[in-house]
Amino acid sequence: MAHRQVINYALVSPTGRVVTVPAPGCGVVRLTLTATEIRSTVRLRSVGYSWPGSGVACFPPAPHVHASIRLRTPLGGRALVDAATGHRVPVITATSLAQPGWLPAGARGPQNSPVEGWTRTYNFPTRNDRGLLLIVENPRSFANPQEFSAQLGQLTHLTVAGHPATLLVQRRDGAIVEDEIGWHAGGYALIVKSTPLAAGRRPFSPSVLKRVAASLSDPPTTN
Repeated sequence: MAHRQVINYALVSPTGRVVTVPAPGCGVVRLTLTATEIRSTVRLRSVGYSWPGSGVACFPPAPHVHASIRLRTPLGGRALVDAATGHRVPVITATSLAQPGWLPAGARGPQNSPVEGWTRTYNFPTRNDRGLLLIVENPRSFANPQEFSAQLGQLTHLTVAGHPATLLVQRRDGAIVEDEIGWHAGGYALIVKSTPLAAGRRPFSPSVLKRVAASLSDPPTTN
């Protein structure tokens, strides 16, 4: 079954030629993307495909469900417009990302994905005891910044490069199972997060996350 999808945001490659959008709809297993280019505007049309009857039990698409298209010419100053709604599509460009100045030894990546904005995932294949490290960045204009809840774990307030931040640590049987730091800078919401990935692996400690967060350059201010 095919359904036209609303485009909440788009990721644009460093060259400005490749545009990627995620699948926001329920039950989407495949996504297609087409573009109509004119001098001042690029109109995007996204269509999601789901299994018959999947709408009965609505579930979010997997992180890998997204579609990309290569434009004839770089996007430049042209506006991206959602053909389904006529609304301008918020954009995250590779050049707008805050860059880490320090990562733990053995980091490989990043693997980029359009999850919660732009998520960069680093893995550590030579460190069998460690899980994943993620850096998430999204414009606050289209996504509500993540609000950490004390019900999820232990909250600590701190600062990252002068910006108020919150550290959330989740524990099970006294051991850390996930931790993350969130803050706002340059009109973006940023999160540095670590997860175990698999049994026998541990997330990085809050002190490591603090060091990664402190090393991130502030993203350019969004318009």
